Amino acid sequence: MSNTARFPADSSEIVQLKAQLDRSLINMNNDFRICNASCSQCNHSCIRLAVHEGKHDCETIHDCDGQYEYGIEHEDLCEDVPRCGLRYV
Repeated sequence: MSNTARFPADSSEIVQLKAQLDRSLINMNNDFRICNASCSQCNHSCIRLAVHEGKHDCETIHDCDGQYEYGIEHEDLCEDVPRCGLRYV
């Protein structure tokens, strides 16, 4: 049961109010959409707002710690590699 249930469904004021609320909800959803493009430094998704300016950023540190999903330890390979696109464990 909604707050408008006691009013006639075809009331022009109620119809206008519902339309205005629908538009507001759409605008609010658009304002808070996540970008999801690839980060400019790795393969992760950009988590900034969809309407952001500047580079895409996943907000991670992009430093290789040598621990990855398949248990591959490759610290010796990462000495000169500050950024890594592999997934962490």
